[in-house]
Amino acid sequence: MAEIKGEIDLRSPEFIASRRILRPRLILTVLLIILLFAIPGGFYGLNLYADNLYHTLDGQKADILAFTIKVEPLTRMENEIRLLRAKAALEKEMKNLLTPWSVYLNSIRSAAPADLNIEQISANEHSELTIQGIGSTMQTIAHFNRNLEYLDFTDTVKIVSITMEPERGFRYVIRAAVKSGGGLP
Repeated sequence: MAEIKGEIDLRSPEFIASRRILRPRLILTVLLIILLFAIPGGFYGLNLYADNLYHTLDGQKADILAFTIKVEPLTRMENEIRLLRAKAALEKEMKNLLTPWSVYLNSIRSAAPADLNIEQISANEHSELTIQGIGSTMQTIAHFNRNLEYLDFTDTVKIVSITMEPERGFRYVIRAAVKSGGGLP
C-alpha cells in the first residue's frame, strides 16, 4: 500500500480563497475598531492632562504671588540698601573732588606780595571771587593780579578799581572767576 505523505485537505478551494480574503479583513476591522476607541480616548486623556497642567500652573501662579507678597519688604529693603550704598559712594567721590576753601585762601595769600594787604575775600553764586585790600603801590597790585592769573583755580582775573588813599597806599578791588571744578587736585 502506498503511504500518504501529506495531509489531505478536504476544504474546497473557494473556502480556502475566502479565508485568505477574510483574515486580513478581520485584522483591519479589529484595528479600525481599536483606532475608533483609541483616538477619542487619547483626546480625552490629553484633555485631562492639559486640564491638570492648567490647574498646576494656576497653583504655581498663586504660590508665586504669595511668595512675591512675602518677599516684597525684603526687595524694598534691598533697593533701599543699594540706594544708600550708591549715595555713600557718591558722597565719598564728591568729598574727594571738593577742595576746602582754606586751600584756595592759602593760595591767594601766598600769591600776594609782601607789601600788599588782603582785607576781604568774598565769593558769589556765580563762582566769582572778589578780593579787596590795600597795596603800597600800583605795581604791587598789578603784580598780585598777575600772580592770581597763574593760580590753577582761576579763569579770568581783572582789576575792578584802584583808589588812592592818603598815607595808606592804594585800595584795590580784584575779581577772579573760579574755574568749574575748582582746578585744584
